[in-house]
Amino acid sequence: MELFSLLSSLPQLTLFEQPGITHERFLYFCSSYFHGKRMELLKSLSLRPDDPDPQNILRRFPAGSVPRTYSNWETALRGSLAKLRAAKYPGLGTFDRPDAGYETDADSAARRAYAAPDPLERERILDRARWEKLDELARAGHSHAFNFDSVCAYSLKLQIAEKWTMRKEAGAADNLDRAADAVRSAGTEKTS
Repeated sequence: MELFSLLSSLPQLTLFEQPGITHERFLYFCSSYFHGKRMELLKSLSLRPDDPDPQNILRRFPAGSVPRTYSNWETALRGSLAKLRAAKYPGLGTFDRPDAGYETDADSAARRAYAAPDPLERERILDRARWEKLDELARAGHSHAFNFDSVCAYSLKLQIAEKWTMRKEAGAADNLDRAADAVRSAGTEKTS
């Protein structure tokens, strides 16, 4: 219950919409409630299970916690995606990563995303699955809805929301032009 005031004061997050707070501001608010190890753990949370040293960071979260469970799920999702990509190129062999594990909902999300017609829609499907998984994990401890796990889930969802605010259609043409120029200049360097 001690985190009720923190969590109730944070703006509600909606997938694919501009969040009402930045991650930096969120961490600043959290610094009034957490110190030392907990604040360090909160700052270390990342959507990527390999940032920067997952074994070290994840071992500091208790088994069954939202960050640890989410990271295991994300690793399974990435493992399913890698298997789908490897199946497309049979000459590469099979993909088998023992630490990836298997999650049916992660595999289902990977298959839905892989079947999408374009990369942006694939990313939307994957981030929607990530968002739903974080909601599910946060609800799993509904009797303790105002706990550190809820703050961690909020942090991860905020990172997803911020990722989408950085993807603006207005800059898409410029990004494509820069990528095309980079490919052209790389090709010119090889022929010189």
